[in-house]
Amino acid sequence: MCGLAVVIGEKPNITSREGWAMLETMRHRGPDGAGVVTFDGDRATVTRSADEPLSRGRTMLAFARLAIIDLSDAGFQPMADEHGDIWVVFNGEIFNFRDLRRELEACGHRFASRTDTEVLVHGWDEWGDGLFERINGMFALCLYDRRRRATIFARDRLGIKPLYYATRSDGALVVASEVKALLAAGVEARLDPAGIDSYLSWRWVPDPDTAFLGVKKLEAGHLLHVADDGRTKIERYWDLRYELDAEGDESQVGELRTAVERAVERQLVSDVPLGAFFSGGIDSTAVVEIMRRQMAPERPTCFTIGFSKRDLAHDVVHDDLRFSRLYSNNAAIDYREAILRPSLVESLPGVVWHLEEPIADPAALSAYFICEAASNDHTVLLSGMGGDELFGGYPRYVAAALARWYRWIPRPIRRSARFAAESLPAAGGGTLARFGRNSQKLLSHAELPFPDDYLAFLTYFDLEGRRQLYSLDFASAVDGSNPSATIGTHLDAVGSCHWLHQAMYLDLKIYLPALLTYMDKMSMAHSIEARVPLLDELVVDVMRHVSPRGKVAGTRTKTLFKQAMAGIVPTEIIQRGKAGFTAPVRGWLANELGALAQEVLSPGEVRRRGIFEPEPIQRLLADFRSGRRDTAMQIWQLLTLELWQQAFVDRTTTTAGSRDG
Repeated sequence: MCGLAVVIGEKPNITSREGWAMLETMRHRGPDGAGVVTFDGDRATVTRSADEPLSRGRTMLAFARLAIIDLSDAGFQPMADEHGDIWVVFNGEIFNFRDLRRELEACGHRFASRTDTEVLVHGWDEWGDGLFERINGMFALCLYDRRRRATIFARDRLGIKPLYYATRSDGALVVASEVKALLAAGVEARLDPAGIDSYLSWRWVPDPDTAFLGVKKLEAGHLLHVADDGRTKIERYWDLRYELDAEGDESQVGELRTAVERAVERQLVSDVPLGAFFSGGIDSTAVVEIMRRQMAPERPTCFTIGFSKRDLAHDVVHDDLRFSRLYSNNAAIDYREAILRPSLVESLPGVVWHLEEPIADPAALSAYFICEAASNDHTVLLSGMGGDELFGGYPRYVAAALARWYRWIPRPIRRSARFAAESLPAAGGGTLARFGRNSQKLLSHAELPFPDDYLAFLTYFDLEGRRQLYSLDFASAVDGSNPSATIGTHLDAVGSCHWLHQAMYLDLKIYLPALLTYMDKMSMAHSIEARVPLLDELVVDVMRHVSPRGKVAGTRTKTLFKQAMAGIVPTEIIQRGKAGFTAPVRGWLANELGALAQEVLSPGEVRRRGIFEPEPIQRLLADFRSGRRDTAMQIWQLLTLELWQQAFVDRTTTTAGSRDG
């Protein structure tokens, strides 16, 4: 992984200095080298240092490199073909580049390096837009074709690599791997009220929007074309389509197993040390065990974290250590375990700075600290992320099915069930409190039609909850905002599918990209490349042919995947309850983060900010302290939002964030 930056202006006044300023904000993404090229007519000027003479042009490409494949200078970017006609800056990996290289060599192309990057310039020359149908990988890239005077941006099929863009006040298009680079190029950091409304609805802002006014994300599976006259066109080059196999799911057990094995195998390509995230769940264990078999006799290094008893006492966060130890005791791996005792008050502002977008998923901190521990001697980590969305692993899929059954129950019995659920405790730790929270959340929305019943599982602030929060001025600013606007568009694409596939498709579009974004940002904060082999196109292609029952059957999740992993993953792990990759946010707020939340969400600070009314926030804090209600995730959202505003709207934590990176 690396960092790219591009500026396309209306006049030839874009300077190399802008490129170096943008790269300086992202050097954590690429500490192994950097370069800038400017294009003025037919002249391309490359600089390898900010100290070299200034160059100008209408188009500028800049790149900070994290060397993974072919560590030599032959992998320098910006990279061009042998004629200097096609240039590329590329963040990510192309996992089938060797196959594509052989195909291109058969067509007469000659290569000067062993990199996957060079496949892109020759592939564009040979196939044009058809290149993107052929490449398998995780990427965000920019290709500049001097002959056609055209620029093409692309993002991988599922959004593993981020790509942001904005139009500057002088009309220039500014594009980069991180928002910080856009700000360094002169894009103004302004809060988007509609983006904040969306954030409070979903805990992040779904693509293509952001919380920054005027800043967009290129959606997964899309291209952005920029013509010589500055006209832009966005088009989709890939989308998931469910096409069920007439032979049934049983015939696909072997296909899925083979696809996962092949995906992990080809994502092991690296010229630097690589290891894995390891939680002791079925997804990460499958990845690690296949790694172990492929790498033998070398032992893969696996990083596991646990939480202190103090933090776990306030949460029902499964302690993964029992299962990770069970596996590691019987497998030839280099197992590294740590109990997470982070200095959260000091670390959290830097984490938010690296995240750039407000993302209220506490698991981002777990990923950050795992990568910090791994960064001493590893550059690549494989992750089991994506398995829940692809294989049908989320408990909310079961809950949504239960809601559909619930609506058939006679109304008097439903009323009794709601009354019983409301009488259960919902705050604090323990299994009963967790059952109470989940039961109350399920039954409070169970009578809504799909997709409203399902979407309710993704939010902690519904429309009424947001209205109670907003100040009069901010309520006016968000009037007309519709955080669910993109939901209908996505559902139109799968409207004829089973409701479960509709729900899983929505997760792939609005939920998974946020998880992938935080994994990218948290790993790159420590100059680590995170790979997600379970999202390889080989695996995706098998799962799109699998029936809903092959994903969720009754209360059983990941049904086909569990069958496919028999003999790879220990039975105890296959049969364990769903844990999830998370963090003990309630324990953190009850302890060291409690004072920080009280400080930054105090009535005076809330009034100064002008977005919320102080009273409802004080009630959330008081209810959490007293145990009357479980408001931890709502407080976490508000705390994250305030720290994000301090970092980017107020611009107060940039220096601290830079030290963290």
